[in-house]
Amino acid sequence: MSTNSLASGMTVRRMSFRVAHFLVRACCVINSLAFSADRLYPPIGPRLANGAGGYLFGNWLLVSVPLLPLFVGLEALWMRNFKIERRQLLIDAGFVVVWLVACFAGLFYAFTHYVPF
Repeated sequence: MSTNSLASGMTVRRMSFRVAHFLVRACCVINSLAFSADRLYPPIGPRLANGAGGYLFGNWLLVSVPLLPLFVGLEALWMRNFKIERRQLLIDAGFVVVWLVACFAGLFYAFTHYVPF
């Protein structure tokens, strides 16, 4: 195997790592911003829910709660042999923890402040 193909393989792998990190962080930031906007400015919630992609967006927020931690776990397994990626994995885990805390805090607030009937 030549060093040229090895370097090319590392470049492709590094790029795929960057794409994976970007996807996790973008999903967490978008989810957190939408959730925060709904909490800080309540009229935006119905606009998001009743808009063109409201059904898809609402379901994505629910599905992302178990999906993002699962993806970060798979990402950690995938990148476990690369010490240079450990810091990036910790950053991804931090983003997911922030999203989970915001989501569960919102759920806790909803269950304790709203009458379901």
